[in-house]
Amino acid sequence: SRFYRGSDDLIWRTEAVFDKNNCQIEMTRFGAKGQILEHTKERFDDKGNLVESDELDSQNRIVSTMVFKGDVLVSWRMDTAYRASKGITEIEENIGPNSYELKEDGTIVTFVHHNSAGISWGYDDQAVEALDQKGKILQKVTFQYKRDSDGNWTHRTVSVFDSNTGSMVPIQEGIRQIMYY
Repeated sequence: SRFYRGSDDLIWRTEAVFDKNNCQIEMTRFGAKGQILEHTKERFDDKGNLVESDELDSQNRIVSTMVFKGDVLVSWRMDTAYRASKGITEIEENIGPNSYELKEDGTIVTFVHHNSAGISWGYDDQAVEALDQKGKILQKVTFQYKRDSDGNWTHRTVSVFDSNTGSMVPIQEGIRQIMYY
């Protein structure tokens, strides 16, 4: 699939692979310049139930794995040693007056919503966590923000729960500049 702004301004394109049961087993989303923005692989059982979902970085290394039994998430692991090192800055000139910094592999924990006014982001200031049936933390993600005088975030640190140490480990930083008119 392809997502355009206007008639011919490509924002991203998606390529997917399906198994014999028509379950999507691999998905790669590419940016307008061909860079990998998102890459996932999924495994299903014979009944079509999701068994495992892996998120991969741009070098095809697994950085996150979720394991399911039935409809229940039983394990969620992130590679807390994974660090995107060299940052790049992308300025979306045709979308709106936003500039933001992404890590080299293009992955940032965000939800992006495109509308006719340009791009708007929705961030949750609270931690997101997955618990097993006994209340044990399977995974937890927190967001820490620094905000400008208008209350908009300009710096964000994303941390994940390391089940081996029981501590939160910073894995990603995002910086954005907002121009006000």
